[in-house]
Amino acid sequence: MEESKIQATDRLRREGRWEEASLYKDKMRTELKGKGIPRTEANEQSWKKMVETFPPQDGEQNGLVSREAFGDVDIARDANWVYRHLDPSIETEDAPSSGALGLLRWARSNPRAFLKTFFPQSNDVSPSSRSKEWADGRTEMIRKAIESSQQSSKPRDLKP
Repeated sequence: MEESKIQATDRLRREGRWEEASLYKDKMRTELKGKGIPRTEANEQSWKKMVETFPPQDGEQNGLVSREAFGDVDIARDANWVYRHLDPSIETEDAPSSGALGLLRWARSNPRAFLKTFFPQSNDVSPSSRSKEWADGRTEMIRKAIESSQQSSKPRDLKP
């Protein structure tokens, strides 16, 4: 399967080669148009030449990275580590993998999506019923605190 323009662009960005490849593509397009090739054909040919000149690196094929390129992959370990480090104030030097760091960046910017994806059991209770349970629990705690303070503030008979 041939790599699409979007796949090629995404891959080259991941590899850090998009700027160089894009300049090459633009140069090729200018040269082809200078030779009298119509603009649309020059665009297509320049994309094709760019993809040929900048093939996938290190195990990447058609925009997909092979499992071997990552080495030891443990999604559960990484997701659990990310869960424990969602708070931005927590240091992240002990990341188990570069994949965990990438997942953490995404999770911190999309915490609901992260939790829904990796911890679907946390979504078993609807937000409204969770809020009601929390509010009911808080209400009960406040009620007990008020009763306790009322009991301790009752006048006592102070007999010597």
